[in-house]
This record gives sequence, structure tokens and C-alpha cells, in this order.
Amino acid sequence: MVDALGACERILMTPMPIAYALHLKQLLLLYCLSLPFQMVEGLGWMTGPIVGLLAFMLFGVEEIGIEIENPFGRDPNDLPLDVICSKMKRNIADLIQSAQDNHGLSHEQT
Repeated sequence: MVDALGACERILMTPMPIAYALHLKQLLLLYCLSLPFQMVEGLGWMTGPIVGLLAFMLFGVEEIGIEIENPFGRDPNDLPLDVICSKMKRNIADLIQSAQDNHGLSHEQT
């Protein structure tokens, strides 16, 4: 349990480097701005809507990466740690109770 807690704390305390986030955003912006010039010959007037849709999808994926960078907290997309811990507590209590019941039966049989 201590190892798992340590791993979770490392995930929480390791932020994404600002340079990486900025570079990724700039690269996406440059790509989306140059994309119409490559597609206009083949798509004509449909270039605008198609490039807009592609830009929406690419920036969406980038935003998802930012959202899942920190899975701990109370946001709707965060891990449901309260539920997971409650289930673990209930399962451990059941295991302890089962072990005590089995231990008591083995002493009564001897």
C-alpha cells in the first residue's frame, strides 16, 4: 500500500514541463495554419470546414492530455478514489472477518 501511495504521489507531484506544453501548442497551431495551403487544391471550398474539424480534433486531443495529466482531485474526470478506497476497505474487512471465522473454526475442531 505504501508503494502504491508513493507512486500516486509521484504522479501528482510531477508536472508537465511548461516548455513541452507551449511547444506542443505552437506546433499544433503552426500545423493547423499551414494545413489549408496543402489541402485547398484538392478540396476547394471544403478546405475551411475540413481544416476547422481537423483543428478541433487535434486541439481536443491536446486538451485531453492536459486534463488527464493530474488524475487526482474532485473534478468529474478525476479518478473516483473515494469509491475505490471504500471498496478496498470493505474487501479488507471481509477478508479479516473471514480469516477470524476460519481461525476460530480450526481451534474449535482441535
